[in-house]
Amino acid sequence: MIQQISIKPNYPNQITNFTANYQNITLNLFWVGYSKNPENQQEYINYYCNPRFYANIFVNNVEIVTSKPVVDKTPINVYPTTFSGYIVAYNKTGNIDPTLENIGVTVFLYYIDNLNELENIK
Repeated sequence: MIQQISIKPNYPNQITNFTANYQNITLNLFWVGYSKNPENQQEYINYYCNPRFYANIFVNNVEIVTSKPVVDKTPINVYPTTFSGYIVAYNKTGNIDPTLENIGVTVFLYYIDNLNELENIK
């Protein structure tokens, strides 16, 4: 089963709820490391905190994943939990991690039952 998760394009912090395999799932997606500071301050932030998306996953209102980086084609929930399935980001234009510019535009989030389904996302 491959299920695309609804997300807002170019939106930094968002919460989405969906159901997959009889599980009520809440995905909290948030952007860390970017601010509209002067260039020298932003370079400092970029060096010590690479700007990227992170995610929290809740299943039936129980948090099972906390502050996990969202990386292209890598499950957010890589460790065994009570959660059945995986949530992955997939960039349709190449191996580029999600950014504010491409989230919901070329990078989408998917729920998959097993990791073999990753190659079937188009």
